[in-house]
Amino acid sequence: MKKTSKLHYGWILCFASCLMLTGGAGIIINSANQFLKPVTEAFGVSRGQFSFYISCISITSMIVSPFIGKIFTKFPPKRVTIF
Repeated sequence: MKKTSKLHYGWILCFASCLMLTGGAGIIINSANQFLKPVTEAFGVSRGQFSFYISCISITSMIVSPFIGKIFTKFPPKRVTIF
């Protein structure tokens, strides 16, 4: 029986998808601090309030992420995204 050492293409796609996701999320989350001063001045809020807002978004994303697949299979993605 001949064994092949080739990597299954599904793993390559999975790895590439993870890289794109972490790269995109990392850029968005890490660049939020670059806009801290202009946004707080434009909206008239303190830097602490805006930083708390960013923290709440991150925490909510961490909590909801494990369940989002089940939510999308149960409800139409368009309605979930609008909600």
